[in-house]
Amino acid sequence: MKKLFIVLSIFLIPVAALAISSDPTETCVGARPMGMGRAFLGMQGDGSNLFLNPAGLGNSRSFKLVSMSGKLLNDVDYITLGVANPFNFGVVGLSYVSQGVAGIQLTSAVGNTIEATGQSTDYLNSVMMITLAREFPFPIPVLKDSNMGVNLKYYSQGFSGASGSLEGGSGTGFDMDLAFQFEPSPFLTWGINMQNILSLGFNWGTGRKEDIATIYKLGGAFKVLGRDGWKDFPNDLTITVDTDLTAEKSQVWHVGCEFWPGEYLAIRGGVDQSAGAGGVANNLTAGVGLKAGGFTFDYAYHQYGDISGNSTSYFSIGYVGRETFRWVEQRPTPVPPPPVELKEAPVVPDTGSGLSPEEELMAAKIRAYIRTLQKKLASAKTAARKKKLKLMIKAEQKRLKALLGE
Repeated sequence: MKKLFIVLSIFLIPVAALAISSDPTETCVGARPMGMGRAFLGMQGDGSNLFLNPAGLGNSRSFKLVSMSGKLLNDVDYITLGVANPFNFGVVGLSYVSQGVAGIQLTSAVGNTIEATGQSTDYLNSVMMITLAREFPFPIPVLKDSNMGVNLKYYSQGFSGASGSLEGGSGTGFDMDLAFQFEPSPFLTWGINMQNILSLGFNWGTGRKEDIATIYKLGGAFKVLGRDGWKDFPNDLTITVDTDLTAEKSQVWHVGCEFWPGEYLAIRGGVDQSAGAGGVANNLTAGVGLKAGGFTFDYAYHQYGDISGNSTSYFSIGYVGRETFRWVEQRPTPVPPPPVELKEAPVVPDTGSGLSPEEELMAAKIRAYIRTLQKKLASAKTAARKKKLKLMIKAEQKRLKALLGE
């Protein structure tokens, strides 16, 4: 019972004191960003973008799925589910997040004593979102490769069960998020998400109206290592930094990193700051991820304050697919693109090269990969995509020259 009181106080007492309704998307956003300290504004192409920055899905070309369920702080049941799919006009998503406590025993004051009434109630805090995201180039060269995303949100919160003491203890509200993401270079992406900007408020059954806190999130992702990173490297290393600005609480920071030592495994870590009555807490996070055939499995460990019993593990199953979908522009008369001359990679005769059979095979694979990248470059739609492919081609040609001893 004491634990339940602590859990409810986390969600209800601070909310009542500030007359602000809580947003469950501040916690249950998917295990991948949770393992990175919730620093995810600059990341792209993941179902978790639905909650943290919908603009990150603006150039998605495949179906996305994110799902997560379990217990927060050992008592709060949570469910996260989100899907997104590309269409000709943009990417459309639908998502649901809920947090709840079941079987809360009710008590009443009888004289100077507190006695159980024999009744119980459940508490649920949820939000449903409809998302629209698409490419949104600004008329500024450095911001030409940018995306925009919008979340339309329906909140529902309160107690269930027949009890006069809880009459009017439920309510609903509407709000909206507006987000942008910019890619000034192939290895740097930054974004902004203005959450709950309509200020329509949350309406309780008693007639009382509360605000839903407006939060301005700013941040970015810096790909330090990778084929299209700041430094050319076979494995990817990305560092992310976000900050939250709101009038009701202190400014907090989120810092994370993600390293892919191989094609199928990711290792993550971060710090997720949270503001409370006792000040700002630095919560350490860590996680791992597996990806195969477009499916993802992610695990995250998240600290909550200094109490070890409050640490929580998160598990997510998702799907990121393969980027095969391409935008189809609606034009009265289709105009074919101008022919693009493909330059073949320099071919070194295999005979007399002094390479071992294994090295000859590796050289042939690199040449084939270069030709594949050149074909993708010919059909690339955006300047950022073309720049990435050129950097990848250059890196592969460098590998080939090193293998051939040139």
